[in-house]
Amino acid sequence: MPHGPWDWVFCAAALAVPLGFALRKSRRELAFLLALIHLIALATVALVWPEAAPPGAVVGLVAVDLALAGAWRGHETAIRARVRSRAFLAGFTVAFLLVVPLGLLERGCRLLSDLGLLKYHRAIQTVWRAGDDDWRMATITGDENREPDPVLLWRPVARKPFSSQRFKGPEVAVPKPAGVVRVMCYGDSLTDGPPKGGWPTWLGAILEHRFPGRKCEVLNAGVAGYSSHQGLLRFLQEVDRYQPDLLIASYGWNDAAQAAGEADKDFKIPPWPFVMGQRLLVRYRAYLVLMEYTRRLRPSPPAALAYERRPRVSRADYLANLARFEVEARKRGVPILFLTRPHKLEPTVLAQSPGWRGEVPGYNDALRAWARERGAPLIDAQAYFQTMPPEIFSDECHLWPAGYEALARLVASAIHPRPDGSIEVVAEAVAARPGGTVR
Repeated sequence: MPHGPWDWVFCAAALAVPLGFALRKSRRELAFLLALIHLIALATVALVWPEAAPPGAVVGLVAVDLALAGAWRGHETAIRARVRSRAFLAGFTVAFLLVVPLGLLERGCRLLSDLGLLKYHRAIQTVWRAGDDDWRMATITGDENREPDPVLLWRPVARKPFSSQRFKGPEVAVPKPAGVVRVMCYGDSLTDGPPKGGWPTWLGAILEHRFPGRKCEVLNAGVAGYSSHQGLLRFLQEVDRYQPDLLIASYGWNDAAQAAGEADKDFKIPPWPFVMGQRLLVRYRAYLVLMEYTRRLRPSPPAALAYERRPRVSRADYLANLARFEVEARKRGVPILFLTRPHKLEPTVLAQSPGWRGEVPGYNDALRAWARERGAPLIDAQAYFQTMPPEIFSDECHLWPAGYEALARLVASAIHPRPDGSIEVVAEAVAARPGGTVR
């Protein structure tokens, strides 16, 4: 099934033009030639641009049709002779046999899976690796909104839904202009949010009028799947370039997540040929259909591997990463605010969960104790959302729009403009009830 307006135009032109010539008796040979050319074109576009045909493909197809139709009028005999030559027929046959079966297979798999007649493996689902729950390789090799990075493991792409600076939101000026208050929000998928952004988008709207005479910018530096290790490394790459006036950091869910093999600080992405090959393959629906229907044919992992548990970031390293956030912010005279990581189940219930999810409450507990010991500004987002209806969560650890707005208002209540336009963060910002003030 075509995807996007240009794909529909391309498919319609590929079918309609030969049919139009076939209705004219004098042009049926031309119609047959165009039908073969269009069949190869349809298959080629399906292989080169499997998601949808670009405008250039439509323009190219129309240009070929016009050129061949125009030449046919005065050079019909010469074109027939060229088409019937041994060299042309050999080349055409090779191209037809190599391209058309694969292209039609891709088109057929897309059509049947879009109609619900075939199932296919979702590329961002956990990649099958010895039965573990480690999705790092899935993100590196299968997520169209992230790209591999040798330091960060992956990073947002420099296109929609992100800006060329790899944030969700508008471009910002570098260096920061005078009269601008800039807030940078670091976190995982809860911060990253849906295509239009998570709670930082709401925070920007709330803070817009808090600083009279100054423009307030909120940069969403959240990345789905990020641990505190990855977030810290990205922060160190960006902090001096974007010159924030306030930093906000929230991690923990992915830190506790299971690691197959090395922890994040020792994890290396596979060789680039493997990664690029995998990312190329997951673009094709035929490959994903094959992955779906061959899953049961693969051997099951040993039981020991299936139950081995190792966090991506240990609790000690998690606190060390947050401490580095604080130290680097203090060096630059930038206030920083930490958030516990909300989740749907109550901590005592989640702690009883099998697997790594039972470890998540321990990371929040560690952050609370660490913040009290160091006097670090903290918003206990988990305690706040624990008193709200569970329906505000869209799944085990993400929110519906009303939840993102509530979290943004909670964060905003800890941010206070000083007379000089700078930002003051409440020393101990812990909110435990909806609508309550931050102490």
